[in-house]
Amino acid sequence: MRKRHLRLGQQMWALLCKNWLRKFRMRRETLLEWLFSLLLILFVYQLSSNLHQVHDAPEMSVVDLGRVDNFNDSNYMMVFAPESEATHEIMNKVASAPFMKGRTIVACPDEKSMNELDLNYSIDAVRVIFKDTFSYHLKFSWGQRIPKTKEHKDHSAPCEPLNNKMICENSAFWEKGFVAFQAAINAGIIEMITNHSVMEELMSVIGSNMKMPPFIAQGGVATDFFIFFCVISFSSLIYYLSVNITQERQYMTTLMAMMGLRESAFWLSWSLMYAGFILVVAVLMSLIVKSAQVVVLTGFMVVFLLFLFYGLSLITLSFLMSVLIKKPFLTGLAIFILTVFWGSLGFTALYKHLPAFVEWTLCFLSPFAFTTGMAQLIHLDYDVNSNVNLNSPNNSYLIMATLFMLVLDALLYLVLALYFDKITLSKYGHQRSPLFFLKSSYWFKRRGASHVVLENEIDSDPSLNDSLEPVSPEFQGKEAIRIKNLKKEYSGKHGKVEALRGLGFDIYEGQITALLGHSGAGKTTLINTLSGLSPPTTGSVTIYNQTVSEMDDSDAVLTITGVCPQSNVQFGFLTVRENLRLFAKIKGILPHEVEQEVQQVLQDLEMENIQDILAQNLSGGQKRKLTLGIAILGDPQVLLLDEPTAGLDPLSRHRIWNLLKERRAGRVIVFSTQFMDEADILADRKVFISNGRLKCAGSSLFLKKKWGIGYHLSLHLNEACDPEGITSLVKKHISDARLTTQSEERLVYILPLERTNKFPDLYRDLDRCSNQGIEDYGVSMTTLNEVFLKLEGKSMADESDVGICGRLQSDGARDMESLVELEQVLSLDSSGSSVSGMALWRQQLCAVAKVRFFKLKNERKSLMTVLLLFGISFVPQLLEHLVYKVYHKSYSWGLSPSMYFLSPGQPPQDPLTHLLVINRTGSSIDNFVHALRQQGIALDLDALGTRNGTEEALYNGAITVLGEEKALRFSVACNAKRLNCFPVLMDIISNGLLGIFNSSERIQTDRSTVFEEHMLYEYGFMSNAFFWIPVAASLTPYIAMGSISDHKKKVLSQLWTSGLYPSAYWCGQALVDIPIYFLILFLMQIMDSVFSSEEFISVMESLLIQIPCSIGYASSLIFMTYVISFIFRNGRKNSGIWSFFFLIVTIFFIIATDINEYGFLELLICTFLVPPFTLIGSLLIFSEVSYDSVDYLGTSESQLVFLALLIPYLHFLLFFFILRCLERYLRKKSLRVDPVFRISPRSCPAVPNPEEPGEEDEDVQMERVRTTGAMATLQTDEKPVIIASCLRKEYIGRTKRCFSKMKKKIATRNISFCVKKGEVLGLLGHNGAGKSTTISMITGDTIPTAGQVFLKGSGGGAALGFLGYCPQENVLWPNLTVKEHLELYAAVKGLKKKDAVVTITRLVNALKLQDHLKALVRTLSEGVKRKLCFVLSILGNPPVVLLDEPSTGMDPEGQQQMWQAIRATFTNTERGALLTTHYMAEAEAVCDRVAIMVSGRLRCIGSIQHLKSKFGKDYLLEMKVKTPSQVEPLNTEIMRLFPQAARQERYSSLMVYKLPVEDVRPLSEAFFKLERLKENFDLEEYSLSQSTLEQVFLELSKEQELDDFGEEANSSVKWKLLPQEEL
Repeated sequence: MRKRHLRLGQQMWALLCKNWLRKFRMRRETLLEWLFSLLLILFVYQLSSNLHQVHDAPEMSVVDLGRVDNFNDSNYMMVFAPESEATHEIMNKVASAPFMKGRTIVACPDEKSMNELDLNYSIDAVRVIFKDTFSYHLKFSWGQRIPKTKEHKDHSAPCEPLNNKMICENSAFWEKGFVAFQAAINAGIIEMITNHSVMEELMSVIGSNMKMPPFIAQGGVATDFFIFFCVISFSSLIYYLSVNITQERQYMTTLMAMMGLRESAFWLSWSLMYAGFILVVAVLMSLIVKSAQVVVLTGFMVVFLLFLFYGLSLITLSFLMSVLIKKPFLTGLAIFILTVFWGSLGFTALYKHLPAFVEWTLCFLSPFAFTTGMAQLIHLDYDVNSNVNLNSPNNSYLIMATLFMLVLDALLYLVLALYFDKITLSKYGHQRSPLFFLKSSYWFKRRGASHVVLENEIDSDPSLNDSLEPVSPEFQGKEAIRIKNLKKEYSGKHGKVEALRGLGFDIYEGQITALLGHSGAGKTTLINTLSGLSPPTTGSVTIYNQTVSEMDDSDAVLTITGVCPQSNVQFGFLTVRENLRLFAKIKGILPHEVEQEVQQVLQDLEMENIQDILAQNLSGGQKRKLTLGIAILGDPQVLLLDEPTAGLDPLSRHRIWNLLKERRAGRVIVFSTQFMDEADILADRKVFISNGRLKCAGSSLFLKKKWGIGYHLSLHLNEACDPEGITSLVKKHISDARLTTQSEERLVYILPLERTNKFPDLYRDLDRCSNQGIEDYGVSMTTLNEVFLKLEGKSMADESDVGICGRLQSDGARDMESLVELEQVLSLDSSGSSVSGMALWRQQLCAVAKVRFFKLKNERKSLMTVLLLFGISFVPQLLEHLVYKVYHKSYSWGLSPSMYFLSPGQPPQDPLTHLLVINRTGSSIDNFVHALRQQGIALDLDALGTRNGTEEALYNGAITVLGEEKALRFSVACNAKRLNCFPVLMDIISNGLLGIFNSSERIQTDRSTVFEEHMLYEYGFMSNAFFWIPVAASLTPYIAMGSISDHKKKVLSQLWTSGLYPSAYWCGQALVDIPIYFLILFLMQIMDSVFSSEEFISVMESLLIQIPCSIGYASSLIFMTYVISFIFRNGRKNSGIWSFFFLIVTIFFIIATDINEYGFLELLICTFLVPPFTLIGSLLIFSEVSYDSVDYLGTSESQLVFLALLIPYLHFLLFFFILRCLERYLRKKSLRVDPVFRISPRSCPAVPNPEEPGEEDEDVQMERVRTTGAMATLQTDEKPVIIASCLRKEYIGRTKRCFSKMKKKIATRNISFCVKKGEVLGLLGHNGAGKSTTISMITGDTIPTAGQVFLKGSGGGAALGFLGYCPQENVLWPNLTVKEHLELYAAVKGLKKKDAVVTITRLVNALKLQDHLKALVRTLSEGVKRKLCFVLSILGNPPVVLLDEPSTGMDPEGQQQMWQAIRATFTNTERGALLTTHYMAEAEAVCDRVAIMVSGRLRCIGSIQHLKSKFGKDYLLEMKVKTPSQVEPLNTEIMRLFPQAARQERYSSLMVYKLPVEDVRPLSEAFFKLERLKENFDLEEYSLSQSTLEQVFLELSKEQELDDFGEEANSSVKWKLLPQEEL
């Protein structure tokens, strides 16, 4: 065991390197991450190009605007409402104004009638709406005569340069007539009230803008957008960071923590890397801000720090959100939404809408704090609403405070992330108290007693004493793991689930302990609890006196423990070596020992040849080996392995067993497994757990003796054998012997354990009956499978196929009836009630459409994307409509002195100032001043007239009074920053004049806007189509690309094998996809019509044209997407990329046709050649057909329009034909004649095999002769169901050197075998032996290089309509129910609906799937999924069934049910099956014969007993003595009786030997000797078993290993052959 020190720095550096490799290797993700970031930066740069305006001239000179009556514009008319005597009188006075000569004034009874006037769009209507005599508002069309905004924004420019002069926006009031109209109306009101005319006084008012000091201004709304994009500038990086962190926390971090990972190392590794990314982006953004002079007065470093601290705060915010939200995508989305929302909220700080306290409180939201900081930088440059530059030192303090708040935010989010990480319930049940940090134990670790038994820690149930084998004396005192009253509860959907219920036992050092039990028994929960991954609810677990659940002991436990969890622990983007190196550093292996340890693990697990392969490219078995390698890094003293050999082939499993046996001494090894043979061979002690409780524990011999069903006597027969006579002979010696299996070639009996004294006589008589048809026989001890089933209350014998043979004794009578019924159900012939031809095509079409609809309902992501795009397509129209609706209501903005001027006694308040009044009359103007003060205005009076109003830029406005006391004249000067200053000053002067005449009334003027409807709709019915049609074209990839996932999941191959017509598949998909897509198009057209301003008849006419065109467009685009899906079926789905491609293509051609003004012919060509453009092209042709088109095409205009509408239908036919060709030439051969695509099953010509068979086993030679004879047989009924004759398959491999010759790899060499009716043939072989290639040639997926395959049809020489195929992977749709799968495959295979219902019901009942019919497949256990796959394979009574590891992933009970179903399905039927498996127990239980492939050749074939007798080399002898003193004398006697015996185990009470076959034969003598030993030495028990099929397989597989060794002799790979004695 190596020394291990868990170091933060080493772990952090290792994880940081891992993160960099992730970015480098996952290039697509990294490219998108940086692409979006750079696009945002580029967009910000473009946005900043004309954003700012720096006016640094000494001053802007005074702009003289002249007199009010200088306004001269003839293109308007005046309309006023309501009609009354007062308004008529006022407007008559207005008509006398100089600029009103010749102008029309129209009276309206109310404002509504004013809107109904039929006005010429070229004439501007000036609307005057009187509220009362003194209050009115002037209403203008949007954008006419008055500015569009209410007031200058906080940071917008009041003036802009134009032709080398400054143009100020407030001048529009003066120059475009607003002030003139206002002055004339005010004069009319005053004259009507006072009978004094002031028209001349108001018309003679002179206006000017004050001098403007140097200023810095931003681009108004553009600045808002700029700040917004600065807020989201880090969004791409933070999104991918949050997704990556959440993914690792979800799948890896907890598992890595149990290996010793420090939590802080994980956070630091991601922080450091993304801090570097943030640094780069912050520098770029700061350079843009400074180079474009968005911020002028602030230095680069301050801007950089603002961006940097903001980015760092977002990093810690992503940490917090990844803790609170468990799903990666939702985490990234939540952070983006929060960034946008909080950042947008920050604009309230930009416009100073919040109190200071609220503003600083909201700065705890970092995007808000960043927006506030940007606002402060902009305000620091120049606050447009103040009249002085902000050079106060307080401003720098504000910015420093904002930077401090961002740092505080980052720290706060980090603390909250760490806190919530502790108190939230983890995946495995870890959770701390919310106030854990207040406990001293958290901060100060205390070492208590090594272990104290708590009150609730009692020993296990005393009633189990008989079920627990006493521990050998040599292990007493070596209790390494002690489990006391262990309970574990989980909170499930239906309440609490008890996974462990008071479990208690000890695990000893120096032993390998196996945890066994059914699925859900609690094995994985126990492993997780032992490893510290899952805390116990009650009870305790100690490892070497260290309590696992206590934090004080966690480091001590972690440094001595290695864990292999049930799920693979590895990073797919790292190689095997890099994974091992990473986890070695995480485990704390010293740096100088890491490389040595990694190399040792690679050698031990024989992974040197794959050490540089990425983990994501490994097979399932290789990934499992890598996870095991990670577990054994550092040579831990305690190994906890959860199904360590799952997915491995037998040879690899045995190598791992040998490795574990080598490491057993001085260590504790605990593993769980579903393979009973693995536990039998590897484990010294087996612990059975059932429903969370301890069932029993002990050695194999103890368990088999106590719960075994006896010895298995297997006889291999020939044609001359009389089964009845053999059975009589066996029962003569052992009356309670039971026949369990009977076939043409074998008989299997169960002999009770207590009858071993009768075995010598029985075997002696069997040896004498060799001439009665018994070729050979063997005996084996009961298996742990049988022990398991008996412990679970089910006898394997009862569940065997004895009932099928009719020879079960009376104690199993009830089971016999159910098994006979099972055989009848599973062998039910439904071929007579099947449909074919077009009727079958229609049935398949409907079934596929139904499945497509169900799938579409569950494709939520695609549906949400479609809905989002659907909504986006109408955003421009909706906004346009809303703008019209909003401004159609004519917003009214009041004009009052309080907007710009202080009231008397009011404290100074930015941006208000005093009103400057300058008296240049030479006399008193007290009356006028008094009238001004009566308006509530604070005045600054220059009575001597020494000041110049145009020079006073510190005031918002100034009034200069000229003339004489009774003939006053006025000049007004406005600060250009105050947009409405001129109208306000005009009202002030008017009310001042009104006050001189002793009137207490006040004139109130409002400015209003009206939005003209004709401004919106100026392009006709096609204008909106330019928005929604490109979006509509981009929808099809999200709707019609499901076939890619079907292909990648191998669902399509399974359907093809099951007899589905290719055309039925595509047409069934289209039957759903086309209506859905057309419905979307139709809704878009309806929405377009809703927003249209055209008349109802015009809208209906356009719809009548669009609908038929849309039907063809939907069909063509859907089938074009099908063609794309077929061509790119081996790649990613990439719906988004294809959607974007369709969108860009459509937009490009729309712009091209618009810019280049293509003629009719060019438009027609584009419409025909570009399918996404077809809809809008056809509509353009319809709407823009020119009369000269006849000259181009020589036909009438109506025919051209008709041709344009037919283009989508031509596309549809074209793509349909292309799809048919692709299916015909690029897909696997069809099993049926497709009535629509007209594709017939392709027959492959029989190519002679160029290679002679060579030296072969005699059984293989006989099988080849039998195969040749079967091929020559003319009578179809006599032929086997599968004939594989001389099959050879060559692959052309790639070489590393460019100019070297292509090397051929031969996968199979001259394989010949046949499967008879009612037979299950097992095809076994090491990985790479050629099994998969053989299966592919039989299914038609692969065309053989030479040889021929014959598959029996349904009878009478008919073509085979479909195969039954149960693949190794569960080829199922996760979001469909069990019932929906069964109904689809029943329809595909041709069962009529009524017959399908009956057949499905019987199969479901037989396989016990009734409770799962309505359950989604993704919610099912692996065992139920395998049952479903098997039912689908035998549905429809196929004559040929291929079963690829049908019981993989099932617990022993489920395996027995599956094996029983397989035997019942094929026994005494016209069907045959070819079964491949890595699990030898499955082959022994199911197969009538077994064929073993080695290096592409058929090495042997025959019954299981025949192969055992022929190739088996050893018997296994186990004996248990009562006292250790008997060991040596007994060993001496064994070596005397069996001279070649090899001792295997060396425990004080258990003795295990391997006996060569020569020493054992004849069996009668061997058992006679053993019975004498039992009597002489008073043995407690013994067992003698023949070699298992697995041992035979391993012996033969060694030949392939030698072949592989020869092929790789020139490579650098060091091969380690399996030792002879380990076989």
